[in-house]
Amino acid sequence: MDFPFVKEAISQLFSRSSCEMYPAVPKEAAPGYRGRIVYHADKCIGCGMCERVCSGNAITRTVEKVEEGDRITLTFNLGSCTFCATCADFCSTKAIEFTGDYHMIATKEEDLLVTMEAVYEFNLRGFEFAPMSLYESDATKFLIRDGKLLPPFVAISGLGESAAWNLVACREGGREFVSVEELSAACPKVSQTHLEQLRNMGALGEMPDSSQMSLF
Repeated sequence: MDFPFVKEAISQLFSRSSCEMYPAVPKEAAPGYRGRIVYHADKCIGCGMCERVCSGNAITRTVEKVEEGDRITLTFNLGSCTFCATCADFCSTKAIEFTGDYHMIATKEEDLLVTMEAVYEFNLRGFEFAPMSLYESDATKFLIRDGKLLPPFVAISGLGESAAWNLVACREGGREFVSVEELSAACPKVSQTHLEQLRNMGALGEMPDSSQMSLF
C-alpha cells in the first residue's frame, strides 16, 4: 500500500519553514501602512479639526483653563479608530502621523489610548520641547536641556514607570547600545511596541535593528 503523505511529512521535517518567524524576527509593515498614531504637540494649533472629521468618534478634546494658559487634551482611542487617516489629511500643520507600528494588542483599554496634553502658553512664550533621548531622558521627570524641555520616558503612551526605570538602569555606567536588538535584550521590561515608539520619537537616533553586520 502506498502512503505518499508519509514521505511528504518526513521531507517537511528537514525543510525550511515557509512561515514568517514573527515575533522572533521583527517584520516591517508594508509601505503606506497606517498603524499606531503619533501626535506632534509642537505642531498642533488646537483647531479641533481632527475631532470634527473623525467618523468613528475616536478623538476627544477637552480645554481646561489653567494659570499658564489653555491646557488642551486630545485623546485618540485606537480601539474605536478605523485608521482612515482623515484626521491626518485634514490637519493643516501635520501634527498627526500614522506610523508603521502594528503592535497594538492590549489587555487594558488604557493601553489603546494615545493622549496629548499641551499648555499653549508654554509654546507662545518661546519655549520648545527637546527630542526624547535614550541616554539623557529621565524616567519620570521633565528636564531642561539647552533651554528646551526634555520629556521623560513615561511620556510615551502605555509605557509605565517600571519600564521607564528599566531603561534608565540599562544605561548606567555610561553604557551605549550598538543595536535595538541589544537594547531589547538588556531591557526586558520594555516591549517591542515601546521600542518602536522610541524610534519614531527619535530617541534611538540612527541605531540599527540588529547587531549583525552585513557584508553585502
